[in-house]
Formats: sequence, structure tokens, C-alpha cells
Amino acid sequence: MLQPAASDPGDSDRNEQRRWLTMRNLWLWLVPWGLFTRLCLNSIAPNDFWWHVRTGQLILQNRAIPVVDLFTYTQVGAPWINQAWIMQVILAQLMAWGGAPLVIFVHALLVAAGYTLILRACAPHYGVRTSVWATVIGVLIGIQSWAIRPQSFSFLAFGLLIFLIETHRHGNRRALWWAAPLFALWVNAHGVFVFGLAALGLYVVGNLWDALWARQWQARQGELLELCAQGLLAVAALAINPQGPLGILEYVLGFFQSKATIQYNMEFAPLTIRSADGIAFTLAILTLIVARLNSQTRLTSAQTMTLLAFAAMTLFSRRSAAWFGMVQIPVLALLLRGWWRAPWGLPPGKPAPIAALFGLLLLIAVMMLPWWRPQFPELMKARPLLTKTTPVEATAFLCETFTPGTRGFQAIAFASYMEAACPDLPVFIDSRFELYPTEQWDEYIDMLNGRYKWTTIADQYGMNYLFIHIDEQPHLVEAATANPTWREIYRDDRAIIFQRATPPTKRAGL
Repeated sequence: MLQPAASDPGDSDRNEQRRWLTMRNLWLWLVPWGLFTRLCLNSIAPNDFWWHVRTGQLILQNRAIPVVDLFTYTQVGAPWINQAWIMQVILAQLMAWGGAPLVIFVHALLVAAGYTLILRACAPHYGVRTSVWATVIGVLIGIQSWAIRPQSFSFLAFGLLIFLIETHRHGNRRALWWAAPLFALWVNAHGVFVFGLAALGLYVVGNLWDALWARQWQARQGELLELCAQGLLAVAALAINPQGPLGILEYVLGFFQSKATIQYNMEFAPLTIRSADGIAFTLAILTLIVARLNSQTRLTSAQTMTLLAFAAMTLFSRRSAAWFGMVQIPVLALLLRGWWRAPWGLPPGKPAPIAALFGLLLLIAVMMLPWWRPQFPELMKARPLLTKTTPVEATAFLCETFTPGTRGFQAIAFASYMEAACPDLPVFIDSRFELYPTEQWDEYIDMLNGRYKWTTIADQYGMNYLFIHIDEQPHLVEAATANPTWREIYRDDRAIIFQRATPPTKRAGL
């Protein structure tokens, strides 16, 4: 919870800080409340969710983490470093315990908690209102990254890391000892631990540089050596994973060197100002520049280096936008605090109206819980628990129609859902971009666009059905309809299934 801090320079009445029903606490809870309420309205998209659930189910069933591909007929048996196994187990268990509503609820808690930790670290030192506005901008930058998948944990972990860094920056030298257990868990939960390691490393290097530049090494030697030890211990904690230190290094290098990931994964495309997160990123940069020009506060080397590094990563890959949004919150709050120069205080307010507002916010949050959504047909239609790209009925039909092991072509979103809902039918490709060579991605694109050689690809792989997204692959629908080799056997508002009417003329040796 967000407790009032006695050192907050933005409060005019220190006695009011000991009370809960104050304007200060109301401001502090606005961002967590708004985030949680909005995230409770999320829907589960299939692309990067269901194959994680299926993997978690296999881990729980076999008591072993898969090390080779088990889901496709094109890469079956190929080495696969499955780094996010803890979150896969958690997602599988959440689905077993409470289905989609419980998963959405936990996702909302994790993401909201991450931003709340940063706000909690900033408010006592930079003022409540400035910290809230800085957090709002950080939230807007990350809004496109809130898909429900293992990355949910990284919002909590990254927020906790920034909380520890800010706590250390303000004098608690022991705070960063907690970074080691955090990274030991993070390295087994989601790949964004790499960005966390970058943030921690820049903080350590920046502190060392400032001390050397100011010739304070001798005076701060004990503090700096302890900081280096904390950083090195956090790095060493990354070795605590099933693949070991070399395995996790291979995972990181393989992921960033994957041509398929860079070329075909839109999350790794450069950020554009025409997108919502691009507009928010531009707004944040402009706000930072204006705040710096008007502020008497001077940033540390660590803060400057972190901003520049994460801004550069965001320009290179939009997937970095959320993490830039989080690291900029303390810096922007600090600059805004220096802009106004005098405390921007909050009146204590009257307890009765504030209590009524707290009650109203709580009531709205409870009403938005995903368990109640089916009770509101219009809301359920606009915000279903599973997005429209989740082919529930079509997959059930597919699983009943074809014998186990039958090969086919699937839209990438459908393939992920199939891996959990119909595991007996192997898929052609899924959203593990780094697992597949670029040649196979080219074949996938040729197939979904119904290009001139799509029939040759279908024959080579021995495909006996086409599982097509009705809205996103209209060219393949048109091509299959016009080809006598294929006949339509199923159609709904989400998917079309074609079955091969004649046996393939050529079969790949896969």
C-alpha cells in the first residue's frame, strides 16, 4: 500500500500525513486505481498466450522443462531454450483455478503494482502531484504493451527494480542487495530481465563515473564498493536457471541475433509517431526537455545515461517503449519538482468527502472485475474475455474432424490457441519468432497472402487443411475458394477451414 511519507516536501501540514483520508492519499491512489480498473477490462489475445499456457501444463504434467520444440511439425525436436518457465507454470495454474477472469485479474494487479512501486518511490522526495503526472506519462508510453502474457511479471519486476534504485539513490545503501533475488526470479520468468540488467548497470556505472569525476572515490570508497558488489551479485544471480550461465547467454544472444525476430516481429519495429505509444514517447521527450530547461535540478550521470540509452532502444524497437516509460518517471518527477522550485502543496481536505470519493473509486473497481463482465452484455460484446482472434468453436471443430498428427496451415494467432486447445494437431508456425528460419517465415507470408506458389508450399509440407482468419487473410480465402484442390468445410465469424480434396503431390521430408 501507499503509505504517507514524512519527508514529502509537497505537504504543507505534516500532521495530515499520518491520516488516511487526505487529498495526498487520494492523489496517490488515482494512478493505481485507474490502471487496475482499465486493465481489468483487458481481453486475452491468443498470439503469445496459449502456447505459454500449454508449455506450463506440460511442465506441471512431466515435472520437466521442455528443451526442444514439441508443437510444430516443421521444427519438432529442434533445440528450444524455454526461458519463461515460471510464468508459464503460473499462467497454466491460474487457468486451471479460475480461467480467463483470474488471469486478467492477476495481470491487472501485476502491471498496476509495478507502476505503483515507482510512484511510491518518487512521491516522498519529489512531491505527490509532480510524481503522479510523471507516472501518468510513463503509463501512456507503455499502454501498447499491456497484452496478457508472461511479460506481465516484468512490469512488476521492473517497477520493483526502479523502486530499489531510487531507494538506494536517496540513502538506503542496503536496498540493492534485494536486486539479486529479484533477478534470480526474473531470469526464469521473462526475457525483459535484460532491460532490468541494463538499468541497474547504468546506475552503477553512472555512480562510479560521478565519484571519479568529482574526485570523491576515497571519501565514498566503502559505498561504491558495496554498490559494485550489489551489481555483481545481481549479475551472478542470472546463472540460477535451468540452462545455466552459458545457456541464458545463448538465449539472449540468439534472441537479439534472430533475423526473423527483427524482420517479422512488429514489436521490434522502430517506433513511429503515428502510433499511440509513439505519440506518448514524443510527448515524454518534449516534456523532459522543457522541464530540464526550466529546472534548477541537475541530473546525475546515471539518470542521463539511462534516459539516453532507453530512448535509443525505444527508437530502435517499440517493444522498449514501456521500459523507457518506467525509467523516465523518477527523472521527470525530479525535473518537475525543480521547475516549480517551491513546494506544490496539497490541502489536507475534509475526511467525509474524501471517504466518499474513496468509496466510489472502490465500488467502480469492484464493478470492473472480470468476473462480472458476462453480466453486462454490451460490455462483454465490446470487451470479451477472449479476443475475436481466438477461434474457440472453429478449433473444436478442427480437433473433432482431423485425426491426430494431421498437418495443416494456420494463421499465427490460431496456431497459438490450437497448441493449448487441440495439442494433437501440430502447427506449421507460431509466435516464437526466433525458433524459425527466415525462409519459413517467407513461406508463411506466401501462404497467408495466397501468392502464386502457395499451393507448392502446401504440397511440400503435406498440408491437409487450411485454418484461415476470415478478416486478416482474405487473399488466401479467395485463392483457396478458386482452387479445386480445396473445399470449404467450416465457416463462422472468425475463421474458415478448407480441407484438401485431393492428396498432396509432394511431401517434405520433415
